[in-house]
Amino acid sequence: MAKWYNLTTFDVIGDLVFAQSFGCLGNSEYHPWVSTIFSSVREGAKATGPSYLGLVGFVDFWVGIFIPKLAGTHRENMQGR
Repeated sequence: MAKWYNLTTFDVIGDLVFAQSFGCLGNSEYHPWVSTIFSSVREGAKATGPSYLGLVGFVDFWVGIFIPKLAGTHRENMQGR
């Protein structure tokens, strides 16, 4: 049931914002953009979750491994401000 609500929500949002549906309801599958949004939210929660448990060093270690060097450089520049 939750999947159908998500499909409907993204089709309506696509119609309202982009004047074009994502076609999720017609295919009964998530559009690639919608799948990317869900996976990004899921991975973001995994990356930031340990910081709420006081494992900040652990998070920085994994972020340093998985985030490209350019993003790491941008992060260091932002912390220096």
